[in-house]
Amino acid sequence: MVAPHRATDRAELLALYGRDREAHPYGIADLEQLWGVSRWWRRDVAVVGVLELPGSPLTVGYAIAARRPEATLELLGDLATHDLLPPRFVITGPPGTADHLLPRYESRRTSPYLKLALPTSAPPIPPDREARRLGIDDLPALYRLYATDPSAGEFFHPGLLDTGCYLGIEVAGELVAAAGVHVLDRVNGVAAIGNVVTAPTQRGQGLARRVAGALCHELRSQVATIGLNVAPDNQAARRLYRRLGFVEVLRFEEAELTLRDRRPLQHHDRAT
Repeated sequence: MVAPHRATDRAELLALYGRDREAHPYGIADLEQLWGVSRWWRRDVAVVGVLELPGSPLTVGYAIAARRPEATLELLGDLATHDLLPPRFVITGPPGTADHLLPRYESRRTSPYLKLALPTSAPPIPPDREARRLGIDDLPALYRLYATDPSAGEFFHPGLLDTGCYLGIEVAGELVAAAGVHVLDRVNGVAAIGNVVTAPTQRGQGLARRVAGALCHELRSQVATIGLNVAPDNQAARRLYRRLGFVEVLRFEEAELTLRDRRPLQHHDRAT
């Protein structure tokens, strides 16, 4: 079996993802901003990327498929067969990704997710006068807030504040709610909301909806496509985003995979 060929034309990949922009805010931003620290493979509509993300201790695989997910799974299987995937990585891909890579890889965790997007036809979201922009001086307060819910800040790193798209709400001088972006690519007009958190003592008061809504208001003047990921069983978050106008785009899974086969790896230097 011939090994899959690397994709070296970034413009071609951007055009492919551009057909389904609402499914690919992460992929489009990664191609634009992380091309130099990533490797990509394409076979027709199937695309797989392997990236080194700022702030992530693990290599990340991107295999979201808006069209023909079975083709993406097939490409992933071929990449694994030819030792072109890392020995340990986190991947987002079609449902069944982890199972498809068995027994070559074992999954340490697998979680289903929904990908949502804010349609351009959704009603405008008004600003919130109490939501203010967060900067580097707010980093200690932001870290304290994320310490109350580590999962909310799992993919946060200080460099994201440079986007200018982190907002917070204070009560009695204390930061109690925040929302920001995982990715923001103004060149290609895409953003993905993330790192949304509310202090436990302030939950149930609509602060998450307010700060996320204020962020959407800001982003709508900067990009055409706004997306986010949410767990299917997170009913509170799904209600929040539904009220803001978000709709479901597709379902996918995230898995942390570790190589099980202990045979010597070939071409390992190309995957890590």
